[in-house]
Amino acid sequence: MVYVGDHLQDVINEVVAFYVDRDGEQTFEFYIDRYTEFLSDLLFNVPAVNGIYARRDARWDIYAYVFDLYNDAYGDDDIPKRLRRATHASDVPYILEPTIDILDWKLHDKHKNIKEFFEESFAEFAIEGHPLNHQALWLEISADRTLRYMQIAKEFETKMGFFNGLKQRQIHHTPYQFSVAS
Repeated sequence: MVYVGDHLQDVINEVVAFYVDRDGEQTFEFYIDRYTEFLSDLLFNVPAVNGIYARRDARWDIYAYVFDLYNDAYGDDDIPKRLRRATHASDVPYILEPTIDILDWKLHDKHKNIKEFFEESFAEFAIEGHPLNHQALWLEISADRTLRYMQIAKEFETKMGFFNGLKQRQIHHTPYQFSVAS
């Protein structure tokens, strides 16, 4: 679908303002970071949140996590430090290792607790219907629009506001009447 309404240029301007017209030195890294943020929101974050709301509204038991751990073992030294962070599917080696070997990826001792966290949580979810583990309390997402989630980084922490970063960057405007062409 493509928006073709009377306010197309306004929509484009708001998207640019949302992702580009913010504080920060506008260097190569700045633009790569904003482009990555835009694509992540468009392809992963917004659909993930919409999927969570839909499943919750259908009364599914649902739990969410955000994997925020960057592991130098699967990084690239050519990537500027400012841009090094967890990427889509960077949790896969912790979940499936040693079943797969991504780029000669090795599990560091300091990250073995993350692998154990996933194993225990997923096994308990399959058996008991909720992801219990001995490392952190993993709560359901909650009934309101501020969703609870488990942040997996160097530590495990239950937080509120699953992808609230999207809300914090929202642009307030008068809603447009959208005409959509397929």
